[in-house]
Amino acid sequence: TFPTKESFNLGAITNWFKRNGISKRYSILEVLQLSAQAKCYIPSNIELDENGYSFISSSLMLFDIDDDNCVTDPQEVLHKLNDICAGLFFTSSHGIKGNRYRLVFQLDNPVRNKETYKYIFEAISDTLKSFGIPVDEQAQDPLQRVRTANKGYIEGNLKAVIHTAPILERMI
Repeated sequence: TFPTKESFNLGAITNWFKRNGISKRYSILEVLQLSAQAKCYIPSNIELDENGYSFISSSLMLFDIDDDNCVTDPQEVLHKLNDICAGLFFTSSHGIKGNRYRLVFQLDNPVRNKETYKYIFEAISDTLKSFGIPVDEQAQDPLQRVRTANKGYIEGNLKAVIHTAPILERMI
């Protein structure tokens, strides 16, 4: 738990996962709740190895929205994305540097390699950009340590999923 941005220590977070990393399945509501309690996590199943940890699979994707100019309203964004987005949680910079939040998406099938994960991430990112949502495209690694805050969350459609088959059909 890192309740303030000043208390973030990415090295400590990374080392904790290397020593203690465990994979536990959480419901999407639990993910949103943990995200609003300043908990840190990796949105993937991981396995500990001699180098730290490695990617096994993921059925969760988070999109970092850095809306410095407040052109989006988080509640309206969730309404627009009702069929595909489960919810969002606010980051530590929300309200300080504009609207800062992460959109949470569930995939209908787990992805088992990083290249496929990144391809699906880019496809969803393109969809979000078509809605005028400013996506931080650098936050696409399935092993990214997610640092959250205690600024709350908004439930969207908790049953919403991204259907991966149509996206993967376009993958060469």
